[in-house]
Amino acid sequence: MDVKFWGVRSDVPSSLSTEEMQSRVKQAVLFAHEAWKVNPDLPPDEVIASLPVHIKRLIGGETRCLEITAGTDRIIIDVGTGARRLGYDLMMRGVKGEFNVILTSTRWDHVQGWPFFVPVYIPGNSFTLFSSVSDLRERMERQQDFAFFPVGFQESPSTKTFAVLTETSQHIQSFQVQCFRALDAMSSDSLRITHSGRTLLLASAALIRKRPEIAEGASLILLQDVDTSAVDVYEATRHLAARVVFTDHAPALSDREASMQPFTSASELDQMEV
Repeated sequence: MDVKFWGVRSDVPSSLSTEEMQSRVKQAVLFAHEAWKVNPDLPPDEVIASLPVHIKRLIGGETRCLEITAGTDRIIIDVGTGARRLGYDLMMRGVKGEFNVILTSTRWDHVQGWPFFVPVYIPGNSFTLFSSVSDLRERMERQQDFAFFPVGFQESPSTKTFAVLTETSQHIQSFQVQCFRALDAMSSDSLRITHSGRTLLLASAALIRKRPEIAEGASLILLQDVDTSAVDVYEATRHLAARVVFTDHAPALSDREASMQPFTSASELDQMEV
C-alpha cells in the first residue's frame, strides 16, 4: 500500500503568510550560501534536498484528504480541500471509472473539497461513498444546497451510491476495511485498512488507549489528534512496532512547529509505503 497526503490540516485551510514565506526564503538563501562556501560546485537540487524539513516541505493549507493505492486499486479518505488537487492529479494520470471514498466525518474540513473534485463532474465515473452514518446522502446534499453552492450534489453527472461501514471487516476492492465510530461528536471515525498482510491504522491516541486491540499488527499509524500530548501518544503507542505519523495539524501551527513534534509529521513527507 502507498499513502499520499493531499491535505493534513484540521478545521480550516491555512496558507503561508507573506512574513512566513519571506522568512522561509531567507533561511533557504542563508543555508545555500553556507553550502556553496564549502562547495561552490554543489548543484542547486542537492542544496534543496539537504535543506531542513521545515524549509523544504510544507504542511500546506489543505484540509484532510488521503489517497491509498495498491496497484490500480484506490481508496480516498475524506475530501477536504486537498481533494481539489487530487482531482486534477487523477485527471492527469488518466484515472477514471470507479472511485471509492470513505468519509470519517462530515465536518467541513472533511467534505468541503467535494464540490471542487473534478472527477465528480465527469460522465461515466461512479462513486461509492462509505461512512458510519446512514444519512450520508442527506448530509452531502445539504452541503451543496443552492443557497451555499451553485451546483447541487445530484446535479453532477457522475453516479453516486452509499454504503455504511462498521467494525465488521469488509472488502473495498482488494482492501479489507474496518470502521470504528468516533468517541465523541468532535472526533473522527477511525479506520483499519489491510492489504496483502500490511495494515494501516488511522485513529486517535484516545481510541488506541481505550481499545489497544485495534492497533495490533499495524505497520503504520496515522494519529488524527491535533491536541495530543507527547505523553498520551507515548502511552498509546509505546508497545507497538508501527511507525507513527501525526496528521490533522492545527491551522495555527507553523511548519517549523509541526516538524518539531515528537513523532514524524505529515509535513515531512508527501507519500510513504505501508
